[in-house]
Amino acid sequence: MSDILRNIRQQATNLASIAEYLQSAGETQLSRSAALMRSFRRIAFVGVGGSRNAAQPAAIYLSRFGIDTRVLDASELLYYEKAPLNTALILVSRSGRTAEMVLLAENLDRAGIPYIAVTNSADSPMAANAVVAGPVAGETDNGISIRTYTGAVLTLLYLSAAMVENLNILQAEIAAMLPKLESRMAEWEMEDLRLKDSTFFVS
Repeated sequence: MSDILRNIRQQATNLASIAEYLQSAGETQLSRSAALMRSFRRIAFVGVGGSRNAAQPAAIYLSRFGIDTRVLDASELLYYEKAPLNTALILVSRSGRTAEMVLLAENLDRAGIPYIAVTNSADSPMAANAVVAGPVAGETDNGISIRTYTGAVLTLLYLSAAMVENLNILQAEIAAMLPKLESRMAEWEMEDLRLKDSTFFVS
């Protein structure tokens, strides 16, 4: 079995582990981050590439509650506009070492602007001066981001639900979703076997 296939198969168990962490050892950092976010009028998730995309579900979630929420590319704040006023900034990066994210974190620190860091590397430069550094507590990947991507999506959803004090409902939804994800993985593999000898198909 390839490492990539193994990472895909392990998503349900990895997400279950992250959910358990956020409801236990990670609850303090989750609460601190949510309290900071509630002290601002607006929310902005900031990242590059896949980390930026991982924040989209959280932004949509908060928008359902009437929270003014944006998802920004780090380059926008580095080169084109200032950090928006009265806005909680959540910096998202798997490694916490992406050049744009490290530079942005340094700029915010020099300007005295607080930010929250969400990363798989709590000891990274991006996390060093964060008011709260919230880890994505799941497993890392062998190569491309698979478990780390869905782990970031889940962590940011938990953070958003904590902000609007809706954690109980989200936790129930996650508990109902994970077994379905496990079964869908098996269905996906069966489809893959069925199509493996096909040269093309039309849907």
